[in-house]
Amino acid sequence: MPKRKDGKFIKQTDPFHMIVPYIMPKRTEAEVSMRETFYVTKVMDFIDR
Repeated sequence: MPKRKDGKFIKQTDPFHMIVPYIMPKRTEAEVSMRETFYVTKVMDFIDR
């Protein structure tokens, strides 16, 4: 696989990303996702009060 200046090759990926080209085959379709962890212990305490 040729090297590119604008990115790097990811060897292992999420299985969802392997089927995305079949779900959204057109170039104009978008996938927006993020993986983030939120700690909501203090928020839940606030809601309980």
